[in-house]
This record gives sequence, structure tokens and C-alpha cells, in this order.
Amino acid sequence: MSRYLLGLHAGCSEPGVHSALVKVHESASSPGPRFILGMFQPFPLELCKWLSKVGDRNPGDTQFFGEACRLIISQFVVAAYATIREAGLKPELITAIGCDTALGSLEESRRMRALAGWGPGMDISKGTGISVVALQTGCLQGREQNSDPVFCDISRKVSKPCIHIHLGGTVRLFAEIPGHKPFYANLGPCGSLFEVLYSSKKHLLNGAENFSKMAVQGACEETLLGKWKQSSARFSARKNRDDFAKNVLEDISRSVRPEQDSANILCTGHHFVVSNITEALADLRKAGMSGPCFLSGPQAKNGFLRHLMALAMPNMEWLTSDGLGIPSVSFDAYARALAASMALAKGSHDRFSASDSNFPSAAFYPGNSESWASCLRWMNGDSRKIA
Repeated sequence: MSRYLLGLHAGCSEPGVHSALVKVHESASSPGPRFILGMFQPFPLELCKWLSKVGDRNPGDTQFFGEACRLIISQFVVAAYATIREAGLKPELITAIGCDTALGSLEESRRMRALAGWGPGMDISKGTGISVVALQTGCLQGREQNSDPVFCDISRKVSKPCIHIHLGGTVRLFAEIPGHKPFYANLGPCGSLFEVLYSSKKHLLNGAENFSKMAVQGACEETLLGKWKQSSARFSARKNRDDFAKNVLEDISRSVRPEQDSANILCTGHHFVVSNITEALADLRKAGMSGPCFLSGPQAKNGFLRHLMALAMPNMEWLTSDGLGIPSVSFDAYARALAASMALAKGSHDRFSASDSNFPSAAFYPGNSESWASCLRWMNGDSRKIA
């Protein structure tokens, strides 16, 4: 038997909702989770304008907040129905939808910060009739157990030891070092940094391609890069790294002046991100980790960023989720679908058990009676191995 799950995600790299339809097999001898298709539903222009202006303000200070939430909910519902229809399926065949409890919780985006603490999970279940698994932040970044719920799936698909680098709002690195526990690290801002440096007052529609096109026209300002590296090192030395990316982003934001050349600033931002990745990989090599680098996330489609990484590490073998049939821009949504399946399953993998209070942490919003009954059957008796 197999089940379909739908992942939905909205972050800072593009103003809209990405979806990913995933087919999960219950038998351990069956193929692992399979990506079926992904789609993108852009936000309305009025919502993009609002998000570009309210990043530094308390959401309660703006009268448009309620309308913004309504628009976001409608786009999530539209994205869900459009994906199901494009796949030729009926809504009742979708077991559950996976999304974030708090919108953009892993992004550190100044735009998405206007929605901090709010998520559309309950309203999605009402709008679609499909039960929703709203995932907590720690469930998707492996903070509790120094691992990532998607890493096992990726390592099996790649079929050899690899270093997983996720290029989203922040850079998240996952690796397995022989003789050690799985390693997780937040390397600081990525798409969230480019978003700030892209000059939000002039550009409403951000995205990896737009970031790349402007950055390649600029030149790296070495003095500014040195200051940013010092800031990163200062926050990295702190014992509590939970807000590392946020602190670095805020410090960099304060150092940028309006009169500075946007292309140069954005180019410098790309060099900053690559520098952080290069240093982390050098440390892993010293610890005995070998193997290729697997790139995922929307910024894996950033051509200029990929070019700089190849120049900085010419001997590194680079793999991408696209090569496994999972588009980089859909990877965040794919991760939500996969994590939702783990939240629903009992003991879905030997390293991740739903009975463990630390993993995965999620809220459940029942859909219609048929959808919720399907979820309960999975939670109360069915078991599945991710192979």
C-alpha cells in the first residue's frame, strides 16, 4: 500500500507557495518516498508590497495584517488543489498536508518576520478538507537530535556518504562523520541575506535567479566582507547559537548604507555565504569526512552562488536534488511532506521514532472525517520503513 502526502512551504526566496506531492510506500522492501510533482503559486502583488514594507514592524501595527493572512491562506489552498488536480488525483487520496506551524520559521527572513508565530495550518485543513500536520521548527532542522529528518532519505538516494548543504533562507549543513553522531550546523543567513541586500524598496519579486543576475554585475567589496566575517565569528563564538543567523543578519543589515552600490553589496553577500560554507567544509575534512556535497533548497538554483562555490572548491564533487528528480525550488515542500509522514508513522525509521517526544514535533489539524480517519489508522497501527 502507498499513500500520497502534500508538502506546502512559503519562505523568503520567492514570494509565494511551493508545493510537492510525494508518494510514500509502507513496505520496507518498496522504493523510498517518491517525488511526483511540484508547483508554485505566487502571492498577489498587494501582498508582496505589504511584505516588502513591514519586515521591521510589529504585525499588530498594521491594519493589513488580517487581510494578509487571508490572502496567504487562500494561496495555500489554491496551491494544494492545483497540485492535486495537475497530478490527476482526487483530494480524498491525499492522506495529509505537511507545512510549518509558524510561517517561515526557519528562514530568518525580515519580510516573513512580519508573520512570526502565525501559520495557516488550521485554515488549510478547513479550506481543503485534508488533515494538516503542522511541523515545529526543531523537527526540520534536527536541533534536538543533531540530525535532519530528510537526511536519511537523501543519503540512501545518493548511495554514498555525502555532506548535505541546504541553501534556503539560511545555510544548514548535515553530515555523518565516521565514528561520530550525525553533525548539524547552521552556517548563517543565505536567501534571507540576499533578500535584505537586494534593495526591497525597488524590487518586490525576489528569487534565486534575480539575486544571481544582479550579483554577477557587481564586485566584491573586500573591506566590507572582512567586517561581515568578523561579525559572524563574534556571534559564532557564543554558547547559545539558536539565534546565530538572525544576529548575523541584523548586524550586516545595519552596516549597509542606502548610497552603496546594490550590485556590489549583493555580490559581497554571495562571497560571504560561500566563505562560510568553505570554512565549514574544511573543518569537516579535518574531522575525516569525505564524499560529495549534496545541494538542496531554492538557492541551489542561484547560478552565481554555484559558480563561486565551484571556484572556491574546485576539487569538490557537487550533486543536487534536481539530479534525484526533486527540483531544488520544491525541496522545502518535499521536506515538509516527508517529515509529515514521519510524524504520522510509528517508528518510521530506526533513528526517528514518533514515540520520542523530541521527534517529530507537530500539531495535527483534522480535515474531514475520511481524511482524519486515514491519519488515525496510520498513527494507531500502521508502520512503515523509509528505505
